[in-house]
Parts: sequence; C-alpha cells; structure tokens
Amino acid sequence: MQKKFDICTIGSVTLDTFLAPAEMDFWQPRGKSKKMAFDVGAKILTKTLARHIGGSSANSAIGFGKLEMKTAVLGTIGDDDHGAFILHQLEKLNVETKFLKIQKNQPSESSLVFVTPEGQRTIFHETNERKSHHSFPKTHAIYIGHLTENEEKIWEKIIERKLNRWKKNPLIVAWNPGKTQFESGFGKYQNFFPHVDILILNVEEAELFSGKKSKQISREKSTGTSLNFQKNLPKKIADLNSIAEKFLNAGVKTVVITDGPRGAQLFQEEKNSHKILHLIAPVICDDAPVSTLGAGDSFSVGVLAARLKNLSPVSQLLWGSLNSNAVIREFGAQNGQLRLRAMQHSVKMVVKRK
Repeated sequence: MQKKFDICTIGSVTLDTFLAPAEMDFWQPRGKSKKMAFDVGAKILTKTLARHIGGSSANSAIGFGKLEMKTAVLGTIGDDDHGAFILHQLEKLNVETKFLKIQKNQPSESSLVFVTPEGQRTIFHETNERKSHHSFPKTHAIYIGHLTENEEKIWEKIIERKLNRWKKNPLIVAWNPGKTQFESGFGKYQNFFPHVDILILNVEEAELFSGKKSKQISREKSTGTSLNFQKNLPKKIADLNSIAEKFLNAGVKTVVITDGPRGAQLFQEEKNSHKILHLIAPVICDDAPVSTLGAGDSFSVGVLAARLKNLSPVSQLLWGSLNSNAVIREFGAQNGQLRLRAMQHSVKMVVKRK
C-alpha cells in the first residue's frame, strides 16, 4: 500500500555552484536594472563558495522536510554525476526521491551562480528537456514551482485529483509560477485558478502575470493590518489590492505577494463576501543578506507549512518571513532553512520582542 505524504513538490531540480569573482564591474543604466560585467578575454580569479542542490522542487522539498513533514519530490534529473549527487543529497535529508524521472543521455539541470559582495546573484542556467509527470503520490498538499511547457500537462492530473477528493479532506494546492507561466499569460490558466488554494508571487511577478501595475503608497494609507514585529517599518509599500483582486476573482483562494525588504501582503476573500483580508508581513532581518537565492522558496515553505498545521494567516506570514530571513543569512537555497523546533523558538522570540 502506497504511503501518504504531507506534501509533494513539483518543479525544477538542479545542481547550483556558487562563485564569488574577485573582479566585477557594476553600473545601472537609467531606468534599468543593475548590470554586472567582466573583461572579455580576461582571467578572473574566483572563489567557489559552495555546491548545493537547488531548483524550486528540491528547495521546497528540503524545507518541508526540515519542518518534519513527510515529503516527496517530483522533477527530472539526468543519468550523470550531477544527478547522482542530487539523489544522494535528497535521500540524506529524508526526502522521497522515487518519483524523480531520470533521463538517459540527458544532463541534469545545473547553474553557475555569481554572487556579489552584497549578496545579490546572477545565474547562468543549463536546462534539460523536462518531461511531464503523469501521476504523483497520495498527498495532503502539492507545492508547484516553475514548470516548463512539457510539464504543464500535469495540470489536468492535479484538477482531476482535486475534484475527486472528499470535501472533508481536500487536496491543498499551492502555486509559485515561473517564467513560462508569465510568458503564457493570465488567460491560459483561467481553468486552473479556481483549484489554487495559495498563489505566491513577488511584486514583479504579480504585475507581469496579472498585466496590472502597482504603485507605492504610504503605510498609513494602506487598508491592511500591519504586523509590527520591528521598530523601523518601511514608510512606503506597494498598493497591491487591484492585482490581488484579479486573482481572487479568477478563483484563487489566497494570494500572497512578497516585496523584498518591505515584507509581504496576504489577501483572502472572507466567506460569503468580497471583503479582502489584507495583512502586511514583518521584515525580521535588518542585516544585509549573504545570498538571496532560495528566499522565495523558503518563504513559500513557511507559509504553506503553517497552513497545513492549521495556523492563522498571521502565523503563515510570520513562518514565511522567518524562514526566508534565515535563508538569506547563508549561502545555498536550503542551508538556513529552519527546522521545526528552531521555527517554533523563533516565533516565540519574535512575538515576545513585540
């Protein structure tokens, strides 16, 4: 008899190598993002900081495992040394790997991650031809990261499983979309949105996916409830109400939008009304990050894990914020992820500090 998992993660599985070049030039063209440059033909000294498994499916699976949830990972790896390393590391962390697809004559996905002294990163990514998963294990919840076009056939399986579950024990679906979904556009997923319990995006992704722009407003003008767990709260935050409403009207049950150092906002429609519950998450860590890689996945893990433990929306945001802020203090997308006892202790400390 197949055992039942608390959570099954679906998405990319990679091997990430972190490099810190000794020589980098930076500049920022007006109205554009900051650029990183190296001299053509130069020999650049660099330090290898770490080598870790990564990708949304692996990052989140390890995070859920650390929070003592029975976790299975779905994804695609190659039949190569990188794939063997990935399998070994996941199994060491008690993540079930038997649902991973191992492709013959295909490389495992890998990334070179160039890290700046401020902890920002630029990623060079080698992908493979990921295949769609035709099935997934018995599970209480699914966390979906970025899927390629080849993998998107799994939507039908998820909807079928969602509709066939007992109302007393529904399947929880959390979704953190990626580039393929944003390029495909909002309209393509109209049939899937009603089956999404938690949609998690950052501000830029939310704008891109919804086709709507946000604007900065003063915190005092926000209709949300601030969770004041720090002294110096940002004076301005993004007004995300209209963006959230678009997803809620499409059928999504809960929308969570992160905004870097300005925290995160959670939106829910209350029962039998269109009133939106709007919460602004705390920013726990005031220090400069060591590396921001994996912060989004770790935030999602905290939010969904708290939801699966039947904790309040306030606690969901707090768990997400604590987990994300722990990750950015270390290299790698999983090293800083909190274990359950550490999470519970951190929550007590933050609430006590308040």
